[in-house]
Amino acid sequence: MIVKIFRVVKCPSCFLFQVTGASKSLKCLRCNKTKVISSLKIFYKSGLAKECQLALSELKKKEFENKEENHDDFFSYNTKSSNSKNNIDKNVDLASQDDIDDLFNL
Repeated sequence: MIVKIFRVVKCPSCFLFQVTGASKSLKCLRCNKTKVISSLKIFYKSGLAKECQLALSELKKKEFENKEENHDDFFSYNTKSSNSKNNIDKNVDLASQDDIDDLFNL
């Protein structure tokens, strides 16, 4: 009897995590590119597809949490930081409050 091994892999082209029961090649569900399984990083493997599905859901959850953390960092970026290599304030002339008031009074 042949035992089927299921694997959780990540497509290197579109970065989609997916479960496969294939042993030689994988056709990605998102980008339809074919990859050789031996060249892919295997994140989890088991003889039970259900275990791989649970591992897949955990990986996707962690990936989502990491994206959320990076998203928060993006919006909390301080443009007035003196440690920044590209200090935006050097190249921007800010309007004074009087200039803004004059524009509204036109």
